Amino acid sequence: TDGTLAHVDKASGTIREVLAVQNLKNGLTFARAGLYGLEAGSTVNPLVDQQGAMVTEDDISGGMVVINSDLADEVDAIAGDTLLGITEFGPPVMLQVSWIADDSGVANWGGSAYVFVDLTYAQNIIGKPGMVNRLDVSCLGSANEGYKVTDEAVAELQQFLPADIDFYYDKVKADGLENAEAASDMMSQLLVLMSSFAI
Repeated sequence: TDGTLAHVDKASGTIREVLAVQNLKNGLTFARAGLYGLEAGSTVNPLVDQQGAMVTEDDISGGMVVINSDLADEVDAIAGDTLLGITEFGPPVMLQVSWIADDSGVANWGGSAYVFVDLTYAQNIIGKPGMVNRLDVSCLGSANEGYKVTDEAVAELQQFLPADIDFYYDKVKADGLENAEAASDMMSQLLVLMSSFAI
């Protein structure tokens, strides 16, 4: 960043839409996969194969895709398989699996089944060239500390975004950690209560 976004480490525009997928090899389908359009090398979280190699543009453009293991399991897909993808926006597309992503980084986003494609290709699939519908943001700080400046990062971003458009800010990590902490506190209280009955 250039200092004007003091609490933002990285930001990348993406496309995320629903994609119905059928593996043409075996006929297995999954109706609610995610189409995730991204720019190789510019993601907030990495997309890597099971040996740790980063995704390249060749892996996710021109009909080539990377899928995560959740989708691979749903449609019993392996590298080289051809998938039929259907969105609500345009005609069906044929997608060839380059490889299955490691269960880390962006491939583990939200515990959902995803097809990863180049951002421009995603825009073409949904018939909306030049559009992004998500902005992924990483807050400055370590994995254990960055979430603490989420509100500051959102306030900084709001200064640069058009005021005449309503934006929704999904504080995934901050909200997830707060929910986990609340659940942990509740479990601790329950264990203390249960131990008092055991005496």
